[in-house]
Formats: sequence, structure tokens, C-alpha cells
Amino acid sequence: MTPSLDPLFPLPRTVVIGLLGGLVSLSVASALWLRFGFTTRTAGNGQFLIYVGLGAIALGAVPAILAAAYGLVAPLVVHLAIGGAAAYGTWTRYVAPETPPAPVGPTPFGWFLLGWVAVVALGLVAGWGEHRLRRRRVTR
Repeated sequence: MTPSLDPLFPLPRTVVIGLLGGLVSLSVASALWLRFGFTTRTAGNGQFLIYVGLGAIALGAVPAILAAAYGLVAPLVVHLAIGGAAAYGTWTRYVAPETPPAPVGPTPFGWFLLGWVAVVALGLVAGWGEHRLRRRRVTR
């Protein structure tokens, strides 16, 4: 598959795949949010939920777009590894025990959703590294 020649105008297929990736990520994050019993009552008139929702979409859309356009898998691996570890950590500490402790601050999954910008940045760095390695192999 040939990537789009103009990075400002990606192929329609890439855009659709990115949107689907974002919606899947938002759906999974929402399901885990409810399963973990996080409250949806927030101060700030819902601005927090908008921030977390947009982050969940970005966490799925960015790796999906990079995979569709350039065949990169490292951003998706970063997202799944960090998100999976955060969800597992929250599950084992706050959901699975018979008498779960009350979280004092954000849980690991809460930190994952709050720090989505850092996770996307790590995925981009990993994708850049993967791209450089692939380029280096081709030139040899």
C-alpha cells in the first residue's frame, strides 16, 4: 500500500480507520470507566469529561492513522501496553478485592486517562523510531 503523498490530505480510508480507532478506544475507555465505578459527577461543568473523552479518542485514532498510513505498529503497542497495565492495576487494586480500598487519588487507569497526551507522545516517539529503523533497513 502506498501512503498518501501529501501529509496534509490523508487518504479517505486512513481518515475512516482513524475515526474507527478513536471510537473503539472511547468505547473501551467508557466501559472500563463504568466497570471501575468512576464517578461522572465532576466539577467544571463537564470540561473534565470532555478532556478525557477527547483523549480516549486520540489514544485510538493516532495509532490507527499511523498504522493505516505508514504501517507502523509501535504506537499501537505503546497504547495497548500502557493502557492494559493501567487497567489491570486498577482492577487488581480497586475492583477485584472483596473489600476494595477507597482510592485517595486517581487510580492507574485514571492516570492513564489524565495523561493521555504523554501516552500519545510516547507512541509518536516509538513510531518515529520504528520508521527510522525501517528506513535504515531499506537503505542497506
